[in-house]
Amino acid sequence: MRARSLLTLALVSALVLGGAAGAADARPKPRKPAITAVTPSVVGAAGGMVVELRGRGFAKVRSVRLGGKPVTGLRVRAGRITFTAPAAVAGTRWVVVRTAAGRARRAVLVRQAWTSVSAGRSYTCGIRRPHTAWCWGDNLNGVVGGGPVGAFIRSPRQLPGEWRQIAAGSLSTCGIRLDKSLWCWGYNAEGQVGDGTTTTRKVPVRVAPGTTWRHVSVGLSHTCGIRTDRTAWCWGDDDFGELGDGAVTGDGANPHLPAQVGGGAGTWSSVEAGSYFTCGIDIGGTWCWGENSADGQLGTGETYAERDKSPTPLLLGVTATQLDVGADHACAVVAAATRCWGTGSFGRLGTGATAGAAVPTPVAGAGRPTLAVTTGDSHSCSLDSRSVVLCWGRNQAGEVGDGTSSQRRRPTVVAGRLTFKQVSSGYAHTCAVTLAGALVCWGRSGEGQFGYPAALLRDPRRPTVVG
Repeated sequence: MRARSLLTLALVSALVLGGAAGAADARPKPRKPAITAVTPSVVGAAGGMVVELRGRGFAKVRSVRLGGKPVTGLRVRAGRITFTAPAAVAGTRWVVVRTAAGRARRAVLVRQAWTSVSAGRSYTCGIRRPHTAWCWGDNLNGVVGGGPVGAFIRSPRQLPGEWRQIAAGSLSTCGIRLDKSLWCWGYNAEGQVGDGTTTTRKVPVRVAPGTTWRHVSVGLSHTCGIRTDRTAWCWGDDDFGELGDGAVTGDGANPHLPAQVGGGAGTWSSVEAGSYFTCGIDIGGTWCWGENSADGQLGTGETYAERDKSPTPLLLGVTATQLDVGADHACAVVAAATRCWGTGSFGRLGTGATAGAAVPTPVAGAGRPTLAVTTGDSHSCSLDSRSVVLCWGRNQAGEVGDGTSSQRRRPTVVAGRLTFKQVSSGYAHTCAVTLAGALVCWGRSGEGQFGYPAALLRDPRRPTVVG
């Protein structure tokens, strides 16, 4: 009896063990990984960009490397991997995923570092090493210089040729090529493209053939530039005398070709176009001309409800080394400090208040010496001597870059502890180039201003490596 019981127990044990072994054999083997897509397909050589891989077999990921270097910030979800790219040598590089079941790889194009950026109304342009120019964002009126007009171009689109400067405006764009020729494109109803017509241009057209240029600035409906002989020229809308040529053409007969700016000493180092006014620096001082509202954006201490009746350059009481002009305000670097004037709503002057100022007024909390300033529609930023960017003013879309949406009336350090070499303010977004050559943006991003798939943006109120 006992022997029969032992035999029965042995048979049951064999059945159980055999079933377990069979179940183990029936268990599916881990799938080998496969990468089906990389977003974005172009990665900056400076590193810091968030990259997303899509595919299958991403269980038990052991490592991810790009260009032979380990990535950081690795996150794995079903069919998706995100990480922060390391710095890499420009060219075609491999992103390699290793799992318990094997490895997968896919080619990624690594681009050269950025050298400059220009933030426009709802789009952005920049220059990469060595001299390639790129634009992206809202292609209203063809401001991107190619691609479907009116579409949101969410990845940087390269312009033909080699470039030394690119200037994004509100409705049009201009740039200077390596041969110092000037090219403009976009909306042209006021002649702001400068080709002698009022035809909107979807691709770059040359301005004043036979001339050479050193600087260009694009405003709302007018454009200004400096030739290599340091004379200043403006063209486009002149209803408020913003061209500075000594005449107001409020009858709509706006000049469609560059007209030389009058007044001043005639040797210009800077000229910047705003909405309906312009400011510049020459060897004789700092000058502004055009519309002068009740807040006095010309900075002369005088205010007018209408346009300046004498639309020639007016001398400010300061000597600036650099300046920028926004919609209704301006800022300048004076004796290594930031001064702003004009409309003060949203705290865009950085004085700690929202009142306007009719003369250049120091910003609050002056700290380290200022190297450069930039003005947007209702916010401003500065770059200090330690390569830190500070911003202030309207912050509804996060354009101040401190990680909040709270209005800032005083200069506020941009989040992220990054160091920069250049910064540019757009309508409601800001972009900057880091010392390492990475491009970062913060603020409004819905129209593609970041040159980045919107789904990958974690918090547009903080600097995000893009492009």
